[in-house]
Amino acid sequence: MTRMSAKGQLVIPSQIRSRLGLTEGTPFAVATRGDVILLKKVKIPTIEDFDRLVAKAGKSAAAHNIKPEDVEDIIHRHRGVK
Repeated sequence: MTRMSAKGQLVIPSQIRSRLGLTEGTPFAVATRGDVILLKKVKIPTIEDFDRLVAKAGKSAAAHNIKPEDVEDIIHRHRGVK
């Protein structure tokens, strides 16, 4: 059990913090489902992760003959923007 402080802060029990490797500054996504609050530990990507993603996207774009000038139109089409 835990309680919320006057500032809206919650204490996560130490056993759970240890098991999940939670340390000060660990980022979380917060969502609700009815009266349930969900906390999901989030891994912030490194610049190397970002570089790999950009390289993968570039290869995929080239394989599908997508040019940089096509990207905005594709985004608008998928979002339903005119």
